[in-house]
Amino acid sequence: ISGSDSESARQHSSVALFLSIVIGLILAILTEIFLESIIRILGVPNELHDLALEYGKIFPILGFLLVTSNYVMQFMKR
Repeated sequence: ISGSDSESARQHSSVALFLSIVIGLILAILTEIFLESIIRILGVPNELHDLALEYGKIFPILGFLLVTSNYVMQFMKR
């Protein structure tokens, strides 16, 4: 993007960051709400149910942080 269009680029990057945060939070919340159903649909054996539930509560948060940090790192490289 040229120097004269830097304000537009800044606005677009702000919107993209905001959307990635909002979508990540929505997916994390939906995963938390429907985690039991997801585990059952995936056919997790009973002996692994508690471990899958524990992992399923941590994974969306870590995934959200990973996606957000990846987005920030991409803009820091430029």
